[in-house]
Amino acid sequence: MAKKFSLGRALGVKKPSLKRTLGVTKAKRAIAQATGIPTTARGRKEKFSLKRMAKLEPTIAKPEPTKKAGCLGVVLCLVAVTTCVITLAIYCIF
Repeated sequence: MAKKFSLGRALGVKKPSLKRTLGVTKAKRAIAQATGIPTTARGRKEKFSLKRMAKLEPTIAKPEPTKKAGCLGVVLCLVAVTTCVITLAIYCIF
């Protein structure tokens, strides 16, 4: 059976609820953001199980990125070597 068309559903308007009207949802979100502790049971379970896993196996943590010289480092090395070779060649000739 097809759902009836409703303008509220088409615009994404939700039905009014007692919790939303009293501000319970907003207060729970504010508490969760301020303390960093999720208010739902599933959120708490996931957050603390991830922390426990990180303590048990520290190797899972992301490795620090290595610093690379990049293209500029290679070019500067080539210029320095070339300059040294040319300087030695000039001194050997004279």
